[in-house]
Parts: sequence; C-alpha cells; structure tokens
Amino acid sequence: MRGRLGFFKNDFIEILGGYDEGMVGYGHDDRDLFLRALRMSFKFLWFGGFYVIRKGTPFKENQANMEIKNWKYTERLNIKRSEENLKASKFKANEGVHWGKATVTKNFKEIIII
Repeated sequence: MRGRLGFFKNDFIEILGGYDEGMVGYGHDDRDLFLRALRMSFKFLWFGGFYVIRKGTPFKENQANMEIKNWKYTERLNIKRSEENLKASKFKANEGVHWGKATVTKNFKEIIII
C-alpha cells in the first residue's frame, strides 16, 4: 500500500483510532490500518495511482532514527500485534490514549501538564 490510504478525518481518528502507535519501527502499519477498516465494513475505492519499486532495503536513509534497525524484525513484531488485535476484534487502535497531553518540567523543577 505504501502509504496510499485515505480516510475522512473523523473515520480515521474517531472510528479507527489512527495508526496503531503501539507498533515499533517500520513495517505493517498501513496493512494493519487497512485490515481494521475492512473488519469495520469500510468500503474501499480504487482511485488510481502507481507503485514505486525500490532496490535494496526500504527507506534505508531513515533507519538512522529507528531504535531497532532491523525492519524485517520489527515488521514481524507488528504483524503479530496486528493479528492478535484482529483476532480479539480490537479494531480501534490507541484506546485510552489522550492525544496532545503531556507533562513538562519547567526550569528543571516546576511540573506542568499541557
């Protein structure tokens, strides 16, 4: 799929819960989103487009920022997570996660929740 999925904002965030933030590294995040949407009876429409095929390791230039560099390994972990969630009928990702909230330490001592 290579990132070529599109949803209305409400469907993506409120119904599907967005991408599963519990996945690690690279691999399977688009397919997981696609499979969860299918299980929730979303209708998919083909809009055209093309695929880019690259030689070598996908997105190798971005691996420097990845905690686990072996993308095949993280993809296997993500596939397992996705399969377990689908089997448990857990189709909305990130349940209980509050977006945009964080704890910040101001001037190394004052705790602020934003």
